[in-house]
Amino acid sequence: MSRFENQGILVTGGASGIGAATARAFAREGGTVGVADLDLERAEEVVAAIRDAGGSAWAFTVDVADEDAVASMIQEAASANRRTWPP
Repeated sequence: MSRFENQGILVTGGASGIGAATARAFAREGGTVGVADLDLERAEEVVAAIRDAGGSAWAFTVDVADEDAVASMIQEAASANRRTWPP
């Protein structure tokens, strides 16, 4: 069993740099990863790389300075997670 199997992880700032590396690392360890960023196109590229490697991930667009946007993203991520489990 992988460390994060059956776990949903949401990574903000996940489209580049440390955030993208973190998203990929959680996916390698079996987590279902939500990659959230202002730059949806780059977040989708990270998701594609995770999926190509056999992982499970979704992209979300969010401005973490906007409280309503964050709440909406969390709700959307939770819904996506429920659709994927059980694995």
